[in-house]
Amino acid sequence: MKTNYLLLIGSIIAYVLLGYAVPRTSFELFAILYAFLFALYFYWCYHAEKKFDSSKWKMFLLGAILLRAVFLGAIPELSDDFWRYLWDGRLLSFGVNPYEFTPVELLGTELYAEAHLEQLYAQLNSPKFYSVYPPITQFFFTAATYFFTDNVLASIVVFHALVLCLEIGTIILLVRLLKCLNKPLYLAFFYAFNPLIILELSGNLHTESILIFFMTLALYLFAKKGYAKSALAFSMAVGAKLLPLMFMPLILHRLWFKRGVYYCMLVGIVNLALLVLFFDLEMIQKIKESMGLYFGHFEFNASIYYLTRYWLINEYWWLWDYHEYFMGFSPLEDFLKMDWYVLLRKLLPIIDLILILYISLRKNIRASIQTFWTAFLIIYSVHFFLATTVHPWYITPLVMLAVLSSYRMYVLIWTALIGLTYISYQHEIFAENSWAIGLEYALVFVVLVGELRQKKKNTLT
Repeated sequence: MKTNYLLLIGSIIAYVLLGYAVPRTSFELFAILYAFLFALYFYWCYHAEKKFDSSKWKMFLLGAILLRAVFLGAIPELSDDFWRYLWDGRLLSFGVNPYEFTPVELLGTELYAEAHLEQLYAQLNSPKFYSVYPPITQFFFTAATYFFTDNVLASIVVFHALVLCLEIGTIILLVRLLKCLNKPLYLAFFYAFNPLIILELSGNLHTESILIFFMTLALYLFAKKGYAKSALAFSMAVGAKLLPLMFMPLILHRLWFKRGVYYCMLVGIVNLALLVLFFDLEMIQKIKESMGLYFGHFEFNASIYYLTRYWLINEYWWLWDYHEYFMGFSPLEDFLKMDWYVLLRKLLPIIDLILILYISLRKNIRASIQTFWTAFLIIYSVHFFLATTVHPWYITPLVMLAVLSSYRMYVLIWTALIGLTYISYQHEIFAENSWAIGLEYALVFVVLVGELRQKKKNTLT
């Protein structure tokens, strides 16, 4: 028991330093504290089954709450996305549609002065882009700013409190879901004490906390066979982040047929209603253009995409651009001179969709409940293995999904290694470190292959 208290105190000290004393540019100090937190975390994970007493799980919940409460007064340092959250929240607090104007368009307006937007504008990382945060997140932004439209710190504290409440709800729901699935309760605390979860959600205020809470609620209600309520919760998850839409074929197949169609229709109707609240056709087009510009130009911490781009485009196809043998044979010459960079970016989402459908429509999805739960993890993993942009907070939902699956070590390793990508921000000029990315994905794939082989071996024996 004393060991648990020592681990908790050591973790609290490290989180205090990360939340209040370590700037993003001090990568060495960040890396030391991050590694220290994960060393404590993996020690706890290794002994969790023996140390965890299911009758005292609320004590572990209290520990998880304390680690998150450390950040209640902290201004996020590792990410500046929260400034846009406050901007959108203030607009909606004043009755202005946050999707209607870019921040640049509001400079010098009466609203700019009335809402004290000068406090936020200089900190925005994309002032020329329309907001891309879905409707449900906007309600949380507004809740954080509604009573404090001239006080940045107060809004941040309120947002921290909201995220803390969401995280407590997620952990409690995970415990209940594990009970429902007859799984060991200690698995919930692989999520509750994960340093990436704590840093990116409670520390940096990323909106994945909203997505994870509603996804966990939807899965819990699904396990309890409350499909209508589950669909409503799932709708909120989609309204917080569009990514859960990739699970719709999986759910449709599992509930086949009438219940599945009803589930998907309910999700569609609720999200259509949310869209009607905020959008018209012109606004949708503007936001689509902003998202296209962002995803078309920004790349970060990709795996398969980076590897394919390097070998296919940089090291192979350029050799054939001016090969005399093909000169004059226009069809083949045109083919070899295609913009492979653009083609690759268009091809990977298609491959992603095909793989999602393949995983979702396999026969054993309906025959095995465990295969169904594991499919959520596989689908989400495949999506980010093929993605062109993978920020650390993007993979936080994987931790929750891994708790429900027998494959989880590669996810926990990934959460530990993805922190290395913050090396890209140690200088004023953003620059990725290919060695850090290579090490990250090499170890993740090695562990994943090991888990797959072990699972196959266990099945055969």
